[in-house]
Parts: sequence; C-alpha cells; structure tokens
Amino acid sequence: MSGFRDNVILLYLAAIGAIFGVTLSTAGREEILLLVPILSLGATLLVTQHFSIIGALSVYCACEIGRAISSAIPQWDASATLADYRKSRTGFRSLGQVLLVQVPAASALAMNWQHWHFRLEWQSGVWWCGLVFLICCAWLEARATKYRRRVFAQINWNEAPSGTPVKCAN
Repeated sequence: MSGFRDNVILLYLAAIGAIFGVTLSTAGREEILLLVPILSLGATLLVTQHFSIIGALSVYCACEIGRAISSAIPQWDASATLADYRKSRTGFRSLGQVLLVQVPAASALAMNWQHWHFRLEWQSGVWWCGLVFLICCAWLEARATKYRRRVFAQINWNEAPSGTPVKCAN
C-alpha cells in the first residue's frame, strides 16, 4: 500500500525537478514555476488521503479485528512498541511532507513574487491560485495529521496482560 504513496512522491519530485531545471536553465521563464503549486496540491491530496486511510486501517486492525481475535501475541497495530514509536515520531511525517511538497511550491511563488499584484494578467491570476493551493496543502496536511491522531486516540495502548485485545473507544 505504501508503494502508491512512494510512486506519487517520486513522480511529484521528478516533475518538480524537471520544472525547476527548465526554469533555471532558461533565463526569463520563471512563470513555468507557477505549475508547482498545482502539482503540490495534487500530490498533497493523494498523500494525505493515503495517510488517513492507513490510520483508519490501523485502528480497524487494532480495535475491530482485535475484539474478534484473542491471542497471547498482540497485533502490531495494538502493540506497545508501535505506541511508543507514534509518541516519539508524530511530527516527522508532517515535517517531511512540508519539506518535499510545500517548500518547493512556496519557492516557486517566491521566485514569481512580481506577479502578486491584482492585475488583469494571466500570471497574476495563476500566482494567486498558486497561493490558494499552497494554503490548501497546509490545511490538508494539518487535517490529515489531526485525523490520524484522533483515530489513534481510540486505542488504549496499555494492553491488558495475557494478550487480551486492546480496548477501543466506540
């Protein structure tokens, strides 16, 4: 399942690299960079949706399957090891997404700062759309992180001894 997310990120980075490469090698063509926020929003939509689905699947495995199955060995999704990892690494995924997706989009807008004026030129309209897309990327990232934290809060990570299933909020 993470292969899809990895492919989206690789394609996104390849496209961004090509766009920045063309722009930096040809003087006076900075407007090409205005494509970056559009691509950033698409990548953010796909990656955050994937992130949210993984969170929902983890809770499903820990709570719903965990209720149906009793065993001496806890599932990975309900393990104390994963709970400890989540506590210490909560922000790394969000930070990585900001660095890989939002920083290039913000850089592209910064390199085209001269188009921020309210003029009846296509570059100004695309610049403002790019800024709205960048804000949408930040909102989607925050929303996905909040959702994942909320669904993980449903799991009682202090699993009872003797392998009884974790307790989940209803």
